[in-house]
Amino acid sequence: MRKFFVCFLILPLFLIASEVVSPSFTEQAIAATEQGMKDIAILNRPLIKVNGKTISQIDVIKKMNAFLYKNYPEVIGNKIPMYQYYSSSWRRTLDDIINDELMLLEAEAKEITVTVGDVREEVEARFGPNIMASLEKIGMSLDEARKFVETEMLVQRVMWMNVHQKAVQKATPKKIKESYFDYVKANPPKDTWVYQVLSIKGDSRGLAQKMIETAASAEGDLEARAKVVKEAFAEEPDMPNLNISDEFSIELSKLSDQHKQALEDLKPNQFSAPIEQVSRRDNSTVWRLFYLKDKLHQEPPPFEIVSEQLKNQILQQFAVEYAKEYFTALREKYHLSDAELKEMIPADYEPFALR
Repeated sequence: MRKFFVCFLILPLFLIASEVVSPSFTEQAIAATEQGMKDIAILNRPLIKVNGKTISQIDVIKKMNAFLYKNYPEVIGNKIPMYQYYSSSWRRTLDDIINDELMLLEAEAKEITVTVGDVREEVEARFGPNIMASLEKIGMSLDEARKFVETEMLVQRVMWMNVHQKAVQKATPKKIKESYFDYVKANPPKDTWVYQVLSIKGDSRGLAQKMIETAASAEGDLEARAKVVKEAFAEEPDMPNLNISDEFSIELSKLSDQHKQALEDLKPNQFSAPIEQVSRRDNSTVWRLFYLKDKLHQEPPPFEIVSEQLKNQILQQFAVEYAKEYFTALREKYHLSDAELKEMIPADYEPFALR
């Protein structure tokens, strides 16, 4: 029976330090299509050996570059976002590469294959008609691209058999219905009131009352009514402060009692009568005129609208759960310990730096 071995390669720190990639090699490895990419230094080293295949820091970079090219091509060559992505994602990407290698062993054992034609077609679809120019941008050769795509396709088939197929079986109509009931419970019907307030506050209660009554009897919106008031009382030596609020759009459940009482009997596009209230800020008297723009009622979307979204959430939930179980089982099968990996690659090890 064929035996598979997983071992770690750890270099002394002085060797790691000596492996700073030269600018030209760094430029190729991290898809340097702009001058600024030379400002990223890479500590290249072997990281781990899985079944005789050594995985280096450059292998991790190439996988990250391929991800960026497929999903965020505008980032390629931009040193700051690439550096941030490298620094935050390289450990997770290494973890993915390890899982991929173990799944390739499973694919070989179960005689799962992909055709050369399928690989060629996917490479052309992924990297476009000008394949070599596209690959040059991410520092990858044509053979590496073919191998990369072949690995992806084999991994997808292994994942379908061991993870996604099981997750699909969990997304039953009953489970989706139950998920919808939970969704409605978390998103009950919602009432939102949209309104503005004209406020008048001053030392003279009588003058403030006259001003608010003038506003209430005027025509137009609050701005027009405020203009009428200011013109009518322009000669007053101690004009009370007049203010028009921004437009409020507040859920009924979060509305203050004062505002709720002033608005509850109004219909859209109606004004309240002048209301004397106490300011919560300083307990002073303030006269207010409320203008209700709209009362909006929102029901949760019907099941037919969100059922596909809920199904996908269920699939995602169980796919994550089953993938974790599957990868744990794979690592146990091939004697690969996460604890040992963490010990061999210290938590504070950082292979990237801005020059």
